[in-house]
Amino acid sequence: VKVDMYMNLEGEQKDPVIFSTSFDSKVMTRPDTDSENWTPKMMAVEPTDKQANSKTRRQEMMREAGRGIESAKSYVVDVRVHVPGESESETVLTLAWSESNVENKGRLLGFWRVEMPRSNADYEVCIGSQIMVSPETLLSYDEKMDQKPKMDFNVDIRYGKNCGKGERIDMNGKISQSPRLKELVGATSIIKDCVEDMKRGNKILRTCQKAVVLSMLLDEVDISMEVPSDALIALYSQGLFSLSEIDNLDVSLDVSNPKNAGKKK
Repeated sequence: VKVDMYMNLEGEQKDPVIFSTSFDSKVMTRPDTDSENWTPKMMAVEPTDKQANSKTRRQEMMREAGRGIESAKSYVVDVRVHVPGESESETVLTLAWSESNVENKGRLLGFWRVEMPRSNADYEVCIGSQIMVSPETLLSYDEKMDQKPKMDFNVDIRYGKNCGKGERIDMNGKISQSPRLKELVGATSIIKDCVEDMKRGNKILRTCQKAVVLSMLLDEVDISMEVPSDALIALYSQGLFSLSEIDNLDVSLDVSNPKNAGKKK
């Protein structure tokens, strides 16, 4: 699906502002969706084609979004805005993501490019992120009793005149269930009723289905980041520190500025 809009503005500007957007989706197939193609960390991907309305870029980003995710379906939105005149600029934004009804995995990719020819100013941002929830599938509460639910995620951001050679922000995180929450959940009437149902051989009744959902609640966030400047460290520290003010949420923050932060890896 592609939509183009042209806006003629009043004043000295003679050429129209151009806005166009495209949307596409794709059901991924093997070998792209094979589990061995899933990686522990998602890296930002620099598109091979950075021009506006690039079908190649859209296909690349959809393929990367669904890589290693069984029965994945990928989506992409591509936007172009061209502003003529003395402050001429060309902006391109592409977002691709995936979802699956089989696995609790997903990815989000982004590409943003701004060109201002008259001032010779170009800027790019490439983003890659992924998330995985485990355990992936639970049919009954007794399968959950020995499991430790968690959500692993990472975000990789590259930015600069060329995102493939620019600065880097790397974030890795895990959201898990604290022992305190596990104890509180285990003491609820839903869990107790489910345990009684299981003793009678009823593992898939509605009560135990609710127990499975309840037992997957998460409350502990652990985030580590690599950022290229002290200013960004202070900014992200303040933002993440504010999470600690939320009731029943334990936040462990580890922000560092290693020597190789900001460099392409």
